[in-house]
Amino acid sequence: MAAQTFFSRLKSVKTSRRVAGNRRTTRRFRPRVEVLEAREVPATFTVNTLADENDGINVNNVSLREAIAAANDQAGKDTIQFSVTGTINLTGALPDLSSNIDITGPGANQLTVRRDTGGDYAIFTVGGGATVGISGLTVSGGSATYGGGISNSGTLVLAESAVRGNSGVFGGGIINSGTMTMTNSTISGNSAATQGGGMFNLGMTTVTGSTFSGNSGGNCGGGILNGTNLDDFATLTVINSTFSGNSAGVGGGLFNSYQDTMRVTNCTLTGNSGGGIANNGMLTITGSTVTGNSSGGIENGMGTLTITGSTVSGNLADVGAGISSNGTLTVANTTVSGNSATFYGGGIFNTGTLTVASTTVSGNSAALGGGLFNEGTMTVANITVTDNSAANQGGGVFNYDGFGTTAMTNTIAAGNSAPTDPNISGMIDAGNSFNNLIGTGNAGGLTTGPNGNIISVDVALVLNPTLADNGGPTKTYALIPGSPAINAGSNAHVPAGVTTDQRGFVRVAGPAVDIGAFELQQNQAPALSLPGAQATFEDVAVTVGGISFGEPDGSTKTVTLRANHGTLTLPSTNDLMISGNGKRAVSLSGSIANLNAALASLVYRGALNFGGVDSLLVTVSDGSLSTSGRVGITVKSSFRQAADLRAQVTALRTAGVLTAKQAYSLNINLFLTGDIGDTGKVKTFLNRVEAFLQSSTLTQAQADSLLGPGNMLLVSVKKR
Repeated sequence: MAAQTFFSRLKSVKTSRRVAGNRRTTRRFRPRVEVLEAREVPATFTVNTLADENDGINVNNVSLREAIAAANDQAGKDTIQFSVTGTINLTGALPDLSSNIDITGPGANQLTVRRDTGGDYAIFTVGGGATVGISGLTVSGGSATYGGGISNSGTLVLAESAVRGNSGVFGGGIINSGTMTMTNSTISGNSAATQGGGMFNLGMTTVTGSTFSGNSGGNCGGGILNGTNLDDFATLTVINSTFSGNSAGVGGGLFNSYQDTMRVTNCTLTGNSGGGIANNGMLTITGSTVTGNSSGGIENGMGTLTITGSTVSGNLADVGAGISSNGTLTVANTTVSGNSATFYGGGIFNTGTLTVASTTVSGNSAALGGGLFNEGTMTVANITVTDNSAANQGGGVFNYDGFGTTAMTNTIAAGNSAPTDPNISGMIDAGNSFNNLIGTGNAGGLTTGPNGNIISVDVALVLNPTLADNGGPTKTYALIPGSPAINAGSNAHVPAGVTTDQRGFVRVAGPAVDIGAFELQQNQAPALSLPGAQATFEDVAVTVGGISFGEPDGSTKTVTLRANHGTLTLPSTNDLMISGNGKRAVSLSGSIANLNAALASLVYRGALNFGGVDSLLVTVSDGSLSTSGRVGITVKSSFRQAADLRAQVTALRTAGVLTAKQAYSLNINLFLTGDIGDTGKVKTFLNRVEAFLQSSTLTQAQADSLLGPGNMLLVSVKKR
């Protein structure tokens, strides 16, 4: 931008006189010019045509192509916005986004930018050094070797957008070699001939609240490929996102390459082909669900993988249907269930180094090692292995003797099935295995007595037979009262730093740790959380949110709710036993999760003609102990509402806004009698307020101050 100048304040003109005959001389001072620093003035360009033209910016016709070119030439961070909706059909590659630009569309379902003619090219290319934001639009039909839809080498923020139906060799939808943040976006139906169907990340990317679906990645990374195995040290963080129906040779949902880092938190990976996640680098999975994927749920090559607080279920593969690992794998506070492998390791297959703690492995199947198959080094502590099956042997655990070493501590392996060795097949490292509970059949060389092991126990005496919500983020098997696993573990062999069981409840609740993933808590009263005081109007429903409870002792509880002067309704009662719904007293029972879900939408409606403070009594019981609390609900009666409105009308009369006659015409309709005639009175009041608004007697704000409460009053009296 051209430098700006200004004239300094003119100094006063001094004159001097020089006598030279009759001649007088005046010395003149010229203005001094100072140069100011260059100033960047951001500009906003409004695209007002869908045509892909390039004949220069003018007031009446600005295309996206022209806006980008102008923004690139304009210093500062510029904005491109749109006054049109529809589809921009590109006739050639757009200019690279080479400066700092925000492209703000009207919504992904309102505006699409797509490749139409002009060969193969990416829709948007962000140059190195540029900082760009793209939001509220759909990117479609791009085709390029690197990043068919978007190619980023700078800093890119992609929000509330869709990248659909693009193709490339590397990164069908997006390729990033810079820094990228993606939020609340959908990446779908993109394809890469070799790698990274939805996205190929070579830099640093954070994805939050987004969906990757139906992308195909050729060799690897159907949803996202992170890194290249070429020491690029790419970093990918994925939070609260979903990967479904993507496909690739390996890593249908996600693929993390050698020496690259990936973090997956609170995500869902389902129905992907080629596996849910594949890892050769450093991968952390937390609080996520990996379910229904083919070629396995999670595959760890020679990488380092940590899985915490997650569910891996219903996946299929030849080997290691739930999780397979050749590298270093740590699993904690996780449920691995219902996975099926053709050959080995229905739940977990290991040829590397495996550590499992506070985890449930159940309902998995394979020919060998229905629950776990170990050909490397496996150490397990406080896990429950039950209800797994093998077509040949090792329904619960299969240790490949001569190749694998398995040490078990405080672990249940019971209730599994196989023609041979239903619970354990192969030899367990007896010298490093302590306080385990093993079902009938072969115990892998463990015997009752030495090192506190308990052998040949009927699982019916140990566990509740149902994998259920017993609290916490993942499902578990609860210990039944009197179970031989209670207080039978070794405190000395609880892994260092472990203070909770799989659910997040106290790990050592009695004199000794319980065996298995579930720790039976000493009976405690439920912990009840209540909201503050509530307020509503007569016969007007209000949602009383914020009621919830926690209980570490078991799964089924009873909640009773009672109001003195109103009715209580629970709109959502899935999988609950309930009585009295819609009345003053309601009773419901079920799991903690379902009860809390129902309580979150509790509706209170004050009784007709009641005004004052009602008390909502909430009681939670576990069958032996209970906790109660009260929520105060102030109900403003129709008479109180009418009196407040009369006071407002009187104030308008005092201020000179209304005459005495006008005020009287309103107030006369606010003296209620508590019968059916009140509805007509309130309607007349509202009509007269509207009339005063139309005649400009009242301003909009003054009328609104009467109409809002007046309409609420109408709701309160309309059932009379």
